[in-house]
Amino acid sequence: MTRPLLILDTVSHHFQAASGEVLALRDVSLTVREGEFVALVGPSGCGKTTILRLVAGLIQPEQGRILYDGKLVTEPPDEIGMVFQKATLLPWRTVTDNVRLPLEIAGKPVDSAQIAAMIEAVGLAGFERAMPGELSGGMQQRVSLARALISHPRLLLMDEPFGALDMMRRNEMNLLLLELWARIQSTVLFVTHDIHEAVFLAERVLAMGPRPGRIVGNFPIDLPRPRQAGDRYGREMQDYVERIWQVLERTA
Repeated sequence: MTRPLLILDTVSHHFQAASGEVLALRDVSLTVREGEFVALVGPSGCGKTTILRLVAGLIQPEQGRILYDGKLVTEPPDEIGMVFQKATLLPWRTVTDNVRLPLEIAGKPVDSAQIAAMIEAVGLAGFERAMPGELSGGMQQRVSLARALISHPRLLLMDEPFGALDMMRRNEMNLLLLELWARIQSTVLFVTHDIHEAVFLAERVLAMGPRPGRIVGNFPIDLPRPRQAGDRYGREMQDYVERIWQVLERTA
């Protein structure tokens, strides 16, 4: 078993809303090990995105602590990539220039061959000079994924990255993500409201209860890899989905 890369230790957090102070998370504890693919599922508003923002060092917990590679997170850690629900591409930059952006910001050497290989890996060879406005939503998310992976991050945070796609494109992106994860071997913390997607992708699924968010279930997914498209409809996978759903339903 690999060593822990990320630890949340009894983390609680409030935020200010128009209606007043809201308790988003209460006593959340979780561990993600090096190279592990962990999915967070739960109802809207349960604090899944707040956890990602805390891990990324964008906000600080009011109680508890967050450790990344054994160190307290007080600012955005190095070696972290993020993919959001919207692609958030710079509209005035080409596909190639969007993918190279993290390298430029970090002051790292820009290897044109590496960038071209990553663009090809996400299935966009031939679109290197295209502008974001010329791409479909699914293609934009492929660019976003390539941009997040170009630096080979140790930890990849993904916030419902395929939620805006239709089912066919979403399934394609799930398979692409698994292929790239197997190749790059980053640790992944993946947020989704889709239990089927979580079970299909992850090695372990953490279920969160409604606000204030807390972990209500931990489900290791003992299914063979590599996963295939047809696995979504297998009995074993459906059994996991039903077990997770039952826990979420009891805590709703």
